[in-house]
Amino acid sequence: MPWIRRRARDGRPREERLPDLEFLALVQASLERFAPGVTRGSELKGNSLLSP
Repeated sequence: MPWIRRRARDGRPREERLPDLEFLALVQASLERFAPGVTRGSELKGNSLLSP
């Protein structure tokens, strides 16, 4: 699942913005809490959460 986050309108990144991999790790953990086993075999790579 590629993830492309939009930039702020003024072109500057926000200070409170998480790096992409940290954000995807939170998404992965949330998915796992919601549906245990759904992220089994998935991995974070580049700007993507890869799953089999």
